[in-house]
Amino acid sequence: MEEESIITAVQPGPRTTIDGSLDLEFLHVRFRILERSKYQDKVCKAMEKRILRLEDEFWRMRTDTGELADAERDALRAYLHEKGFKTAMIDDNLAIAGELTWQEVVEPIEGYYEGKAGVYPF
Repeated sequence: MEEESIITAVQPGPRTTIDGSLDLEFLHVRFRILERSKYQDKVCKAMEKRILRLEDEFWRMRTDTGELADAERDALRAYLHEKGFKTAMIDDNLAIAGELTWQEVVEPIEGYYEGKAGVYPF
């Protein structure tokens, strides 16, 4: 699979020498993946990944680094309520009924995040 990306930062990394003759210098490179939208074949910058997975009989949303920020979680919950979904808060995290299929849950969530972030399964 091939994906387009842009480099957002380059910083020097550690240096080392192997066998006294081969000098290596590493770089820390940050990049952002550009994601092709499923709609209208346009390119959208994905700010972050959003991970949707079934755990403990509920669908849960997370970022690739942890829980959703409170403001994002609350906005997503309000959006899902507008779409007719029943949600709950469990340990300050958004939970969606697990009896729904992946497709039933992911389509409105992808709509919410379109152009802002990619939604992926665990």
